[in-house]
Amino acid sequence: MDLLANLAKGFGYIFGFQQIFIIIIGVILGILGGAMPGLSPSMAVALLVPFTYKMSPMLAIILLASIYLAANYGGSITAVTINTPGTPAAAVTAIDGYQLTRVGKPGKGLGTSLVASTIGGIIGVFILIFFSVPLAKVAVRIHPAEYFALAMFGLTPKSLEREVSRVLLHLRLPTAAPLAGHLFHFLHWVFRGVQQMLF
Repeated sequence: MDLLANLAKGFGYIFGFQQIFIIIIGVILGILGGAMPGLSPSMAVALLVPFTYKMSPMLAIILLASIYLAANYGGSITAVTINTPGTPAAAVTAIDGYQLTRVGKPGKGLGTSLVASTIGGIIGVFILIFFSVPLAKVAVRIHPAEYFALAMFGLTPKSLEREVSRVLLHLRLPTAAPLAGHLFHFLHWVFRGVQQMLF
């Protein structure tokens, strides 16, 4: 119930002339930023952060969120029209979208991209709203031992000892001869710790 009250309060903040005007400006700037090849949505936000210094925090967050979300769509404009993705996320859009432009239907490609981007954004926002609190509760319970285990399992698809040795070799940790004895002693304790966590 607390979640719904917070959502109602949040929607109450964005319905106003000034807030709607800021959203429109943010969407325009975001589409322009996303349409420029080589400028990602996060880069567009970073470039426009200095313009929010004199704003109230609420308006600044609204502007930056509008820029980020609109830039995700803006990347598909150049992807569909000239086969050059404006953002990394629009790389796949260039495959099918540009083919529609070649047969004389760029509007269909841009419209499909707009609808897909809008629906995906709405679904993503709902997932963020409903799952951020449970995920935060899980994240608080993760300690360094669990981070280490996640890192090791992310790097080791087959044999734990062989892959850890390979990772350390690639990280060039055993380059100095005097450290070799300490390194093998460290690896022995690491493997013992991992085995105790698993079994």
